[in-house]
Amino acid sequence: MQSRSGNHAKGIDVSHWQGVIDWKQVKNAGYSFAFLKATEGPKLVDDRFRINAQGARAAGLLTGAYHFTRARNAAEVKAELEHFVQTVDSAGGLGAFKLPLAVDIETKEGGTRENITAIAQEWVKQYKQQTGRTLMIYTYPDFIDTSLDGTLGNVPLWYAYYSSRVPANKGGWVSWEFLQYTNKGSVPGINGNVDLNEYKGSEAELLNAYDTPDPGSKGSVPQWKEAGRQWLIDHAGISADWKAEDPLDIGTLGAILAKYYGVGGRQKRRVKRRLSLKIGVFPSRFGEESMPNVQCPTYCRVCYMEGGNGMSGVVGGVGCYNPFASTGAILVLFILLVIITRSFWL
Repeated sequence: MQSRSGNHAKGIDVSHWQGVIDWKQVKNAGYSFAFLKATEGPKLVDDRFRINAQGARAAGLLTGAYHFTRARNAAEVKAELEHFVQTVDSAGGLGAFKLPLAVDIETKEGGTRENITAIAQEWVKQYKQQTGRTLMIYTYPDFIDTSLDGTLGNVPLWYAYYSSRVPANKGGWVSWEFLQYTNKGSVPGINGNVDLNEYKGSEAELLNAYDTPDPGSKGSVPQWKEAGRQWLIDHAGISADWKAEDPLDIGTLGAILAKYYGVGGRQKRRVKRRLSLKIGVFPSRFGEESMPNVQCPTYCRVCYMEGGNGMSGVVGGVGCYNPFASTGAILVLFILLVIITRSFWL
């Protein structure tokens, strides 16, 4: 593997053990990135994760998040992954974390080398299936030697390696993406020891690799679930050449709701069967093929259901908008008021 270099970008990784952090001091001390502990096992959430994510990003550091796994089989990987992704969603969504998300694999609860390797492979596979992104593995030399079989070399490695010697190739890995080189670092703005890391290239190379606009952020128009677009064409009078939006433009949403949330005649019965509006905190995805909207976790969701045949899905959603910014938004608020006041007898 490659050696450390004084030209490499510097970073840290932290958890609740570091307590309150002055992120501006960290940034001013020359650190470019931070990995933040998010979760552990199927239920634990690091109680400083959301605060650290907000503070680090506000100070200008690139952030990543990691999960400490205790999974022993594929089913437990699935449960832990859902817990991890939901927690990340609550702190801005996948797109807000510019650096890769990582799974910390360093316990032998999975049993044999064969089974622990299979668990690591499940993490990589399931994360890719759920998010479309590549997971990074955090581990250390002795664990690779005793618990992994050398088939993970194509997965990005966050390597905990504390020797001053150049690290040897190990477990199929011939390079590392990030290197954690000590757990006894001292950084302005942090009380006590902290893990220190470096990226495989310079700060400019780090920014070039990871600090890119998220394709799903507000203002872009990636395709969301095709069935939702087709439903609007078939049932809402939307033109067949209409370009799908995710999130939906607030004016578009207002027009759709105005059509289907009528207050008279049979229209209200069509509403209950065909189209519904859900408001609240959701994971920042509106369909299997959509991309994350990273602005905030609060959305309106337009959902559709096809009568009795069981077909249903999410048409689209709106997140983090100024409710008084457009006539469409005002229309949405009016419709919501009508829905609430009439929901008792619809």
